Amino acid sequence: MKLRKAPIIFIFFLLLAWHCKPAIAEISKSFHYDSRGRRDPFLPWDGSEAKNKSDMDTHDLHVEGIIFDQAKGSLVVINGTVLKEGDSVGQYKISKIEKERVLITKEDEEVWLPFKTGENGA
Repeated sequence: MKLRKAPIIFIFFLLLAWHCKPAIAEISKSFHYDSRGRRDPFLPWDGSEAKNKSDMDTHDLHVEGIIFDQAKGSLVVINGTVLKEGDSVGQYKISKIEKERVLITKEDEEVWLPFKTGENGA
């Protein structure tokens, strides 16, 4: 008797899903993800958003972390983007990564960005 009910239940759910399809489609069309200025986590990311911002000022750049490794090359996290020496963030180039600061350059301008730790830091 259970075997006879299984196809009926399956057909019922299939018809229910088919009946609800227009409502689900309408809801998905009206849905908008509010990123509040952040990257949409549901879209693929290639890093171009952070690297193509040419209007960045040094006050907009925040060192969030440093992985210091002289042997294999150090990494820095600036505004959520992982970078290495030679990479660019906005119009600035990462010239040198030290244990507690990062040197960025633009043409003849050199700026050291500190890595702040503790309660009031990064």
